[in-house]
Amino acid sequence: MSILTGDTGRSSVGPLRTFTMTNMTPVVDNYFGASSPTILGTSEPATPIFSYTVQASDLLFNTITPAPYDFLMAPIVYVAGKTVTACTLYYKVLYNGSSISNGTNSGVGANVNWTYSICNSSLFLAPVKAGDVIDVKVWSNMTDTQYDYNGVFFQPCRLVLSKPGTVLKDVSYNYTPTVSHTLTHGRSPASINQQTSALSVAAGVSANVSNSMTVPFISQISGGVTASANFGVLSPYFGDIGLRTNANFNGHSTYHPYYQRNIYPSTISYREVTL
Repeated sequence: MSILTGDTGRSSVGPLRTFTMTNMTPVVDNYFGASSPTILGTSEPATPIFSYTVQASDLLFNTITPAPYDFLMAPIVYVAGKTVTACTLYYKVLYNGSSISNGTNSGVGANVNWTYSICNSSLFLAPVKAGDVIDVKVWSNMTDTQYDYNGVFFQPCRLVLSKPGTVLKDVSYNYTPTVSHTLTHGRSPASINQQTSALSVAAGVSANVSNSMTVPFISQISGGVTASANFGVLSPYFGDIGLRTNANFNGHSTYHPYYQRNIYPSTISYREVTL
């Protein structure tokens, strides 16, 4: 063991620990546009166009080794379709029967592939539990707007690697290869990362990071860092730190669906400091 001297005196630095993450699998990835697309109604429907009941298996973070000290799993729900005539789209998201998000997207052009990527803070700050129901309603002011895709993916948030208060030193993130969900269905699917958040680092932290991920280190103690009280050591921008209140709308002439997603590092390494 090496020894470092900090504000609190002599402290021991433990061996390097490395967490490995692999791609996460969606629980729903359903494209039905080739055979039977649904025509959206022109007023709020009594029945959601898509409904998902959370399963106990959805809340397991089994694509990281070894197991972290703590984490939350946040659902991202995707619904998508295509316009024929230019239109205005309306949406409402319900959680266990209560509305948690609604909005309007006007000026959607003709022959546009539209996608809503939904990850609301109410869906994981509770946090969600098995048996909870997420409902999505979408409607249009035109009678020819199509709905033909739905998907659900659970992403890890607020990752805490060690017990709270642990000081971490020599923290590094490797984004080669990058880790994300593996949604692939649709007529011409594509994944996008639109966020412009920057990595927030403490002294001595090295990282090669995509602009769709924020790593919020808050405290610096004795040459190391500790996890944020709110966001842990690692948390995604879309669905948590940044875009987390409304459904994120994307339209495209070719890509369908046009997903919004985060990417994660393939490895996270650090040493624990014992004060």
